[in-house]
Amino acid sequence: MTIVDHPPLVTDVPDPRDLFEEARRRRRRRRLASGALVIVLGMGALAWWASGGTANGPPPGHPGTGLGGPPARAHADSQIPASWTNSTFHGDSLTVSFDHPGSWRSELKPLSFHYSDIFGFLSNFTLQPFCHSYATSYDCIWAQAAQFPANGVLMTFGTVGYGPGIESGRALLGPGRATPIGGRAAHRVSGNGRGCLGTGATASVSYAVVDGKTQGIFGVTFCYRGAQPGKFRSEADGVAQTLRLNRGPSGVGAQPS
Repeated sequence: MTIVDHPPLVTDVPDPRDLFEEARRRRRRRRLASGALVIVLGMGALAWWASGGTANGPPPGHPGTGLGGPPARAHADSQIPASWTNSTFHGDSLTVSFDHPGSWRSELKPLSFHYSDIFGFLSNFTLQPFCHSYATSYDCIWAQAAQFPANGVLMTFGTVGYGPGIESGRALLGPGRATPIGGRAAHRVSGNGRGCLGTGATASVSYAVVDGKTQGIFGVTFCYRGAQPGKFRSEADGVAQTLRLNRGPSGVGAQPS
């Protein structure tokens, strides 16, 4: 808007060029938000670019000691720590279940977007809503979700890759090391936390997983801030290896549009 050195008069009207510029900025914010959410999911080449990642991270390890929570004690008959719990989520006609540290709590509601969605958010710290509806726009500013605390861990997961154009899950796998998840083809990428939801993450691990549908792909990203990135990656890999994807109820949970 034009800057004036007197109180605006009731006869003052906006310059049409300013209105166009504001609309352009709003459209750009929505595009950035949509792109950021794709990055949060850690899919394929987008996650590779955004996270500054490398496919040559540490090999998938066994479940760790529960960053941000009490030390884990492994079951005598399995590698799943006793302090872990199981969670199940629905979205995009899929059901996903996995084991994770008990200190990771479900935060926020599922989110549906154009071409993508987020089934859920699990973290050991509190998240704030970062998407807001206005009279003429819907903006998502991922930095508003939270400032990562020390030893903060965040897990986000959902589906992406529904457009523009049609691509199969295998075409969307992108770069990374082939690391099967529950018998499904998957690629793993390790990164430096760039592109994670919120601010302050210093390490990340992302998986793109073929979900068995003719279009789109399932993705999960783990983000962390702290001085033990090796332990974090081992723990993230342990959670990922418990993940199971199956057909789910139609219309339940987040849905891409």
